[in-house]
Amino acid sequence: MPSKLQPWHLGAALILICAAVLGALYYQRSRTVATPRAMLACLPRSGAVALYLDVDGLRRSGVMDLIAGSKATEELEYQNFVEGTGFDYRRDLGAIAGAFAGKSSYMVLRGSFDWKRLAGYAVAQGGTCNNSVCRVSASKGRFFSFYPLRPDALAIAIGPDEWAALDIAPHPAPDGLGVPDQPVWLSVSGPALRDLQTVPTGARSFISPLELADNIVLSVGPSGGNLRINLNVLCSSDAAAADLVAKLDGATNMLRKMLDREHMKPSSRDLSGILAAGSFHQDARRVTGFWPMQRDFIEAVVSGSVN
Repeated sequence: MPSKLQPWHLGAALILICAAVLGALYYQRSRTVATPRAMLACLPRSGAVALYLDVDGLRRSGVMDLIAGSKATEELEYQNFVEGTGFDYRRDLGAIAGAFAGKSSYMVLRGSFDWKRLAGYAVAQGGTCNNSVCRVSASKGRFFSFYPLRPDALAIAIGPDEWAALDIAPHPAPDGLGVPDQPVWLSVSGPALRDLQTVPTGARSFISPLELADNIVLSVGPSGGNLRINLNVLCSSDAAAADLVAKLDGATNMLRKMLDREHMKPSSRDLSGILAAGSFHQDARRVTGFWPMQRDFIEAVVSGSVN
C-alpha cells in the first residue's frame, strides 16, 4: 500500500525541479561560442543574409588599420560611445557573426566587454535593463537590444522587437551549416540580391546572373602577398551552373573589350580592374571563381575614391 504523500515530498520535488532548471540554464549559457560555426548557430536561421568577420585576423594582417582609418576622423557619437562604455572595436573586438532578414539584424560579437559600463551607457541613453538584458530606442520605430551571451560574447539585435536579442542563444550547429575557411565572408540567397538598391557601376552585369542561384558565398582571404575575392555558388542544376559560368565569362569579356575600346588599362584601385580579372569554373551544380584584389583597392574604398 503506497505511503501517504508527505509535505517534504513536495519540497524535495520543487528543489529537484529548480536544480534541473538552473542546470539547464547553466549548460545553455556555458556552451562555447568560440568558433565561427558556433557563433552562427546562435543566430536565428531565417536570415536571408549571413556574414562573418574575423576581426583579430584582419588586425594581424594590417587590413583593419586600412578599414578603421584615423581616430581623429571618427564621429563624435562614436567617440562618446567609447568613452561611456570603454569598448573600442579597434582594440576589443575579436569577431562578428551576423544574420539579416527584413527589418531585423542579429549579431554575435566576440571580444572584451565591460558589462556594467555597457548597461550603464544604455540606461544613460534612456534605455532599460532587466536581468542583464538591455534595450534602447533607435530610429524609425526600431530598438537596439543586447545581453551577455558569454563573458566574452555579446548578443545584439536591432529591429522592431524590443527584446529581439533574446532570440539569440547557443544551439547545436546544423549539419548543413557550411563555414568558409576565410577571415571575411558573406552568404546570401540569389533572390535576396534583387533587393539591392545601390550597385557599383559595372557590377550589375555580374550580379544579375546570380539572382537565380540557390546560395552564394563571397569570401575574402589572403592570396600570396595580396588578397582575393572568392565566389562559391550552388545552382539548382548542372545546366543552371553551366549557364551561370557562361554569363559571368560573358560579362568579364565584355568589360575587358570595353576597357580596350576606351584605351583604358585595368587599375587595381578600380572595381572594373578587379572584375576584369575574374576567373570561373563549374563542377556539377557548383560554380567557383575568384577576383584578385590588392590592398590599394581597400584604401580606395575607405577613402571614397573607388569607381
